[in-house]
Amino acid sequence: MNFPHYLERCQLLTIITFGESVIAVLKTYPLSQNFWEGLTLFMGLGFMFVFYIIQTFVNINHHQRVSVKALSYAHYVIVASLLFFTVGLEFLKDSHHHDLGLHFFVLSILAFFVGTLSTSHYNIELYRLDRRVVAQYGLLLVLATGLFYLFGQQIAILGLILAGLSRALTRTGMYYRRRVREQNKIPHPDITANERDFS
Repeated sequence: MNFPHYLERCQLLTIITFGESVIAVLKTYPLSQNFWEGLTLFMGLGFMFVFYIIQTFVNINHHQRVSVKALSYAHYVIVASLLFFTVGLEFLKDSHHHDLGLHFFVLSILAFFVGTLSTSHYNIELYRLDRRVVAQYGLLLVLATGLFYLFGQQIAILGLILAGLSRALTRTGMYYRRRVREQNKIPHPDITANERDFS
């Protein structure tokens, strides 16, 4: 199987699922009625998308000949987690199902990040995750899980926590990239040259 072609198909399916989640956020929490809830959840979802794209577009070695089985399983988890995220958002709005919705919300977010990070098996050799960065990711996920349950009744705060978590995970990954490039004395890409060098 052609690895870059298969990865693009997985990314396309994930992007479509993200689109469905955005529609669900704006439908369930319309900005005209639930401005802060809709805005913060939309921001959180946007930062989740950025994290996914950096991992699957920038970090992965697109020019390898390997089995795509692990990539498939990772994307099953990613797509399913986004679908459960959507269900969780709708349940959070309903006072009778709020607690169940919170569980869906939290577990889907954890599954999404674990699924996305599991694609790091295919990373460029330089960007293979070490124990230190995995521990940092794990610590952030555990901390955010506690905050989700602590502020579970305030949906706008849940959205802020999600945005903060996604942003923190993205920054952790980017700091890791910078660190390994500097350790290996590899110059950083010149963004002004616009050579599409994402390695």
